[in-house]
Amino acid sequence: MEIDIHRMDLWEAIDEIIYLLEECQIHKERTITIIHGYRHGKILKDYIHSEGFIREMKKAGFSLKKKTIRNQGATTFFIK
Repeated sequence: MEIDIHRMDLWEAIDEIIYLLEECQIHKERTITIIHGYRHGKILKDYIHSEGFIREMKKAGFSLKKKTIRNQGATTFFIK
C-alpha cells in the first residue's frame, strides 16, 4: 500500500500512516510506501528515516524495517 503525506504536518502524517498500517494488517499487506517528498518534504523525510519514527510505530504496535530503494522522495518499509 502507498500513502502520500505531501503537504501534511508531522502529526497529521503520523496519524495517517498509522491508519494505513492498520489497513495493511486487515488486508495482509506486507509493505508500505510513504511518499514524503524530496526537497520540500525534508522534515517529513528526515523523521521517516529516523529511529524515532521506527520506535513510534513500534509503540503503536507495528514493527517496520526499511527496504533499500533508491527513491529519495519515498521510503518503503516491510511490515513484520
